Amino acid sequence: MSSSPVQRPWYRDRWPWLLMLPPGASVIAGFALLYFALHSPAPLVVDDYARIEEISREQSQADQRAADRGLEATLRLLAGERGATEVAIEVAGDVDPPPTTLELKLQHAGNAAADRALVLAYDGREYVGHTDLAAGRYDFELAPSDRAWRLAGVVGRAPTTVHVAAPAQ
Repeated sequence: MSSSPVQRPWYRDRWPWLLMLPPGASVIAGFALLYFALHSPAPLVVDDYARIEEISREQSQADQRAADRGLEATLRLLAGERGATEVAIEVAGDVDPPPTTLELKLQHAGNAAADRALVLAYDGREYVGHTDLAAGRYDFELAPSDRAWRLAGVVGRAPTTVHVAAPAQ
């Protein structure tokens, strides 16, 4: 009688499983990426390019009107109570009579949920308001409610002071 070695089935050996592990992990990761892509679309994709061009043209015209008036602004962010940020803006140049309010839009560089829009009131010397700001960099736009002119720049979190002038065109 000859004795032949008993062959174990392939699934009882560890090497086939170890060899299948990387491709299997790739398939699982691919499905996870597909799920996240379908359930959280990118907010930066825009369908209305004509509207973007119109907004860009309006901003360029407002920048030109600010340059024609020689407008400058000093924006101060001060740490207030309970995490609030005090905003104070002094505007110089041809702003006679000064508007009673200015609109300040703060767009966070990486988090759209942290964007803020403020209406700042004129106290006879400067425009003041309060808000809460997340850490990080903000692009800001300052304009009167009639959008007659616009000043734009970049600011960090309080306490900080930024001086911005209309771009020479």
